[in-house]
Amino acid sequence: MQANKPSTTAENNAVLRALESMRPAAKRICDDPYALYFISNTFRDVKNTKQIMVERISAWEKIFPGVCNAILARTRFIDDCLEDAIKEGLHQMVIMGAGYDTRALRFKRLKKTAMIFELDHPATQEIKLERYQRNKLHIPDNIYFIPVDFNSEDISQKLFDAGYIRSMRTFFIWEGMTYYLSPDAIDRTLSFISNNAPEESSVVFDYFPSSVADGTSPLNEARALSVALKQLGEEFVFGLDPEKTKGFLKDRRFDLMKNLTAKEYKKLYFANSNQYRRVSDMFIFAHAKVKQA
Repeated sequence: MQANKPSTTAENNAVLRALESMRPAAKRICDDPYALYFISNTFRDVKNTKQIMVERISAWEKIFPGVCNAILARTRFIDDCLEDAIKEGLHQMVIMGAGYDTRALRFKRLKKTAMIFELDHPATQEIKLERYQRNKLHIPDNIYFIPVDFNSEDISQKLFDAGYIRSMRTFFIWEGMTYYLSPDAIDRTLSFISNNAPEESSVVFDYFPSSVADGTSPLNEARALSVALKQLGEEFVFGLDPEKTKGFLKDRRFDLMKNLTAKEYKKLYFANSNQYRRVSDMFIFAHAKVKQA
């Protein structure tokens, strides 16, 4: 992202979640009733907010076919993994690159069971806090906001300074982040998790195949999205081929639990009337648990 500017993709993702949440309950891929509070003034300061969002997303779909639905499926996948983590017993949650994530508001049980640490670029985090205030949303007492630049700063000391406890079972969310990070930044983050979270702690994340990151992907939406994001200062850097993911994580002391391709999560989430919604093949979702040293 561009220096000192909030993430445009975080804004756009909030628009996707807000519109999806307006669909009939039985047809929603994900449900985020708070997303509407975090969309930009471009959509809020008009009388026909919903229609403007429909038109904008339709335009995005023509340029980046299937990407919007993949992003919605990503939200749902992470929500499902979080539900499982809460049932298993969750004491801490760390959201890396939080953007306008609203899980601290949506998952009410977290307020009673877990400390939540949201890490993000200072410019994006500042806008998020301003929108909490503007919309009179109460910030739960168990949230700790930590400004950080993932490519140049070490998250460990910032987390420990904020009260992170390494002996507590922790759920790490890494949504829409890996492809913007250098391999060194990827390794630093995974190393922190494996060295500072107990066994059965887990991380959920999405990633792109190597061909998307290096520009050789045959997918039209991959090339178009890469060009568009470069203009916003959000360039693709990291990619990983799905058949190598298990070994990649094993080398970093993780057990791969789930590794879903677009074909798999489309079958899982896009049933009945949603079966005709296009889903891009460029997104892959993974869930991995920390192994004992």
